[in-house]
Amino acid sequence: MLRRQNSLRPAHLLAATIVGIGCVCFSFSKFAFAQRVILFETFESDVPDTRPASSDHYGRSSVAPDPSLDPSKAVVTGGAFADPFQPGNHSMLLYNPDSTTQQQVGWSSEFPEDPSELKNAIVEFDLWLQPAVEGVDFWSYLDLRIGHNNPGVPQGIPSMLVFPPDGTAWNTFREQVPNNNMADEGRLYYYGPYPTFTDAAQAIIKSGAPIHVRYDFDGTNKTYAVKLDDTAITWNDGAMTHPWLHMADNPDNDLATKAPGINEIAFGTAAINPMLGKTGNVYIDNFKVTNLDLPPLGPNADVNLDGVVNIFDINLVSSNWANTGLPGITGDANVDGVVNIFDINLISSNWSPSPGGGAAVPEPSTLVLLGVAGACLSVGIIRRPRSILSVVD
Repeated sequence: MLRRQNSLRPAHLLAATIVGIGCVCFSFSKFAFAQRVILFETFESDVPDTRPASSDHYGRSSVAPDPSLDPSKAVVTGGAFADPFQPGNHSMLLYNPDSTTQQQVGWSSEFPEDPSELKNAIVEFDLWLQPAVEGVDFWSYLDLRIGHNNPGVPQGIPSMLVFPPDGTAWNTFREQVPNNNMADEGRLYYYGPYPTFTDAAQAIIKSGAPIHVRYDFDGTNKTYAVKLDDTAITWNDGAMTHPWLHMADNPDNDLATKAPGINEIAFGTAAINPMLGKTGNVYIDNFKVTNLDLPPLGPNADVNLDGVVNIFDINLVSSNWANTGLPGITGDANVDGVVNIFDINLISSNWSPSPGGGAAVPEPSTLVLLGVAGACLSVGIIRRPRSILSVVD
């Protein structure tokens, strides 16, 4: 896997000069342990008008009279399509203007091959639904599939309609005219009746404005809850949590037959009768998956993992200076997702004595370390680049 990182970094010569006496005067009395974020896609490093480079799968089926002329696509904004979240931002656009295409963009390589290894998780993203115009558009529609591969079947896009089913949670979010903004649990066919949440007042499912969508998966009870802008959905059956989908036709309390976990997620559109109207644009940004079944990441001054905290750890921080990404990226000693002076500080405060009881390897001095920070600032290196992380299979 490749991480896209900022190419600017201080000269390695700076790290070689970080020796002297004394210690850094910054101090940390307590560290927060970082949760295991296994996927965080902001689309910032993607080329506009192309599919996201980190996605693993794309499927498309058109009911247009001539599918070759169907304009539907899944692309990154910033080129032919302006981004609605803010100027200069990149997000993923699901473009299906004629309501003729069912398409799915999927991620799987960041997930465990065995779906039972990811049962407790947070899945979140920012959603933007283009306002539908009555008499012109029928809806803006997102088909979200969170699922797993069946035994003997490679990871891919959850079909939801195979047997045994390969879904864990299946929901749609839509802005539908007139005044029928809603979400539903897409448990069609094998899954039976599906609950809905209708928001005619657009209090939560807003049109033409960002919505933060968050799923909390409970692997013990095999249920999930959905929040929109931190407001929990109460479905029309009165429930605030819903069971995972079943791999067989059994009662909801039969945990053994529910989905084993999660290792596939896909965002998509739906094909409806074009006579009903057109479909508005759907945008996705800041797609993030946190695997709560993994142990949290803690601070580690030995960033090169050679068993000694010394100048070679400083070198590694220097060579990755100002890179940002998921907590624990190369050089990120304090697991805050940024490689900077605070990582050098942690290394300094945990400096290893010389092996064998010989003369101690001198710790980096305060003045020199601050000089490194100042030098980096003078060339504009200490900053957060727009590109966070993109994983390429």
